[in-house]
Amino acid sequence: MATVFELRAYRQKPRSVFFDRHDLSRLLTLYSRRVTTGEWKDYAMATGDGMAMFSVFRRASDRPAYTVIKMAAGDGGDAEYMIYDGCRRLRRGASLCAVLDLFEPRLRLV
Repeated sequence: MATVFELRAYRQKPRSVFFDRHDLSRLLTLYSRRVTTGEWKDYAMATGDGMAMFSVFRRASDRPAYTVIKMAAGDGGDAEYMIYDGCRRLRRGASLCAVLDLFEPRLRLV
C-alpha cells in the first residue's frame, strides 16, 4: 500500500529576518535627523515571512511615508534592501547605505 506524504510538512519555512545593530543605527540616525527638521513624526518596525520592515510616518495617524524593507538572502547571498513610497518602489540595492542615499540632500548650484 502507498504512503501519502503532505508536501507542506517538508517545505522550507521562511527564515526570520531582522535588522542588525548597524542597520538600526543607520535607520535611527536618519530618522532622528528628519524628526529634528519636523518632517517625520513616528516610526514602526515589523517582521514578516522572510522580511523586516521599518516604516516612517509624517503623522502618527497616517499611512507610512516610506518603508525600508530588508528581504531574506537567497541561496547564500546577501540580504536585499528596498525603499517603498506606498506601493511604489523607489530604490533597491544590496546594501542599506546605498539605498538610504535616496534621503541624502543633493547639492545644487545657486
